Amino acid sequence: MSNKVYKEEINDASDYVDDLSLEEKVEILDKRVTATLIVSIITLLIAVVLLFGVFSGTKSDSKNSGSNGSSKTQEQSYSTEKFKVIKGTDIEKESKGKTIMIFIGRQNCGYCAAFAPVLEKVQETYGFTAYYIDLYSIYNQNWTETNGQDQILDQESLNAITSLTGTGYALDGKSSLETFARDNFGATPEILFVKNNKLVGGIPGYVEEATLNDYLEKMGFSK
Repeated sequence: MSNKVYKEEINDASDYVDDLSLEEKVEILDKRVTATLIVSIITLLIAVVLLFGVFSGTKSDSKNSGSNGSSKTQEQSYSTEKFKVIKGTDIEKESKGKTIMIFIGRQNCGYCAAFAPVLEKVQETYGFTAYYIDLYSIYNQNWTETNGQDQILDQESLNAITSLTGTGYALDGKSSLETFARDNFGATPEILFVKNNKLVGGIPGYVEEATLNDYLEKMGFSK
């Protein structure tokens, strides 16, 4: 379109507007304002929806995250029927004269749900049965939010676990067995190796099958 034709169209439009009455001009202005307002509202709603989606995703990731930051953090339940469920107060009796492996976990822990089938397979290979302690049998399920003493359900079991001590280091080579049980309690999964009520090994969190096999052999387990 040439500049001449464009200018002629602008002039025609201006003449058309000049010929309108005040009421007609106001009506046209109202329609334009209404249309602009509708577009603005729709744009705002879209922005709010997108922002809410991002916030929800971030909150979900934060809630489901674990110590290793992998996809295993999605919350899910798991079966413990292949393990021997005990209380913390049973450890001294069960570990008398032998090394036992204790898996401390909680339902809706993604890392626990990922670790449970690994442990089931490994204990079948090595011919033993792991012991399982449910964190929520010791603490109320909401304890991490309230963090109050009134949330403790089994103080004796809590004392029995957190008072376990030993010499040496856990699997990570950094955590001293002297304070491992106490320092890691509440973070799941927590894996303890106990003999005669003494801590002889520990695994801070989820590990793959090969790593667990190697550590079991160091603890004296054999196929």
